Amino acid sequence: MQLLIAGATGTLGRALLEEASGRGHQVRALVRRPAQRDAVRAPGVEPVLARATEAPELSGVMEGVDVVISALGITRQRDGLTYDQVDFGANANLLREAERAGVERFQYVASLDGRSMRELAMIHAKERFVDLLEASPVPGLVLRPGGFFPDFLPLLKLARWGWLPLVDGGRHRLNPVAPRDVARVALERLTGADTEVEVGGPTVFTHREIGDLVFQELERRPRYLSVPGGLATALRRGLRRITPPSVYGPLEFLIAACSRDMVGPRLGSLELGPFLRTAADGAAPDSSPSPRTS
Repeated sequence: MQLLIAGATGTLGRALLEEASGRGHQVRALVRRPAQRDAVRAPGVEPVLARATEAPELSGVMEGVDVVISALGITRQRDGLTYDQVDFGANANLLREAERAGVERFQYVASLDGRSMRELAMIHAKERFVDLLEASPVPGLVLRPGGFFPDFLPLLKLARWGWLPLVDGGRHRLNPVAPRDVARVALERLTGADTEVEVGGPTVFTHREIGDLVFQELERRPRYLSVPGGLATALRRGLRRITPPSVYGPLEFLIAACSRDMVGPRLGSLELGPFLRTAADGAAPDSSPSPRTS
């Protein structure tokens, strides 16, 4: 099957390329810069240079493509681009080209519980695109993973400094998932009738339990700074008034995610502990490790 993967140089994008290549698919990997071509080279993978934010540059890139998988989106704002320009606009450009080329299926990676968090800057643009995809003549699949394992690496740095913050005592629940598990789920659903699939990891933790795991891997006594839920909500709202989108976007999402349960179906098999252990030991953790990680 001929695939096109957008966001190919990101954490999930690299896992998608590895999984697709391993399954024998032919892949066009969309990259923004010539220097990124080498980063996506693998058996059966063809780097394609085009900026999805510039619709004319996408002309013809989907000829012969069966399925588009887009993991394209801003995690940390760079290049002066906005969420609307990338998470919505660039994906809308991809979808229009997919419609023109007669692509059979368009997979898009959104966020677990995204529909209930549309007010957040990082989520609003993603959900606008989900609306567009659902109205498209191209059959779509929205993948909704929970937090990826690499999202928890900053906790190791904070714990080394001494303290971890906990919203509401860390009582809210989540099941982080490995990028490789999400990639596997995506590749298993290149065909079929599913229109939306939530993806979680195999183990459900509270935020406190993840904190305990971080301190355990660092061989340090747990030390926490309690943040009441009301204060966290006030902080989230205040961030928009005093910081630019590049600052408040990720922070308000983090606060919101720590203030609710975010548990998805346990479709993943990789565990968080070995991933954190590798990172705590100072090695570069595989963003999609084996038996149970991310």
